Amino acid sequence: MPVYLHLANLIIRKDAIAIRYPGGIDQFRIDCQMDEMETRQEDDELFLIAQMNTDDFYLDELIAKGLHYDSKSDFSSDFTLFGRYDADFEWKTDWLEHNGVFAWQVDAHPEVIARARCFDWISMDKIAEGFDCGENPFEPIRKNVSGFVDKFYKPEELK
Repeated sequence: MPVYLHLANLIIRKDAIAIRYPGGIDQFRIDCQMDEMETRQEDDELFLIAQMNTDDFYLDELIAKGLHYDSKSDFSSDFTLFGRYDADFEWKTDWLEHNGVFAWQVDAHPEVIARARCFDWISMDKIAEGFDCGENPFEPIRKNVSGFVDKFYKPEELK
């Protein structure tokens, strides 16, 4: 399921947290204050933690708790960083894609990917209208959960 990309993003696979992080997903949510901050997001497959700069993340803590990171090749199979100004991931992964607005796991349901891709053409005026109506256009996009993007997503047009 797609998560919104902020200025600087640490994107972590949930399955890696479940397997490697002491206490698993529940402890990670507590440690990272996932429910307490708007700059923390999760969907069914990913965690996202946002900061102002990609060098603001405490990666050493995650690595010490078991997440994979190869310092020689500057690569992790468990997480990656995305900077909006760089417009790409710090290192390429085979499990994550993005459109500059949202990021999603490559094996996410096609419907949620299509809904995220609507932001390739939704105007800023329409996004502002959403905020003015009390909606958050940048909430994680989930399967079977309606949101802002559903005003624009027309599955019949994709066939």
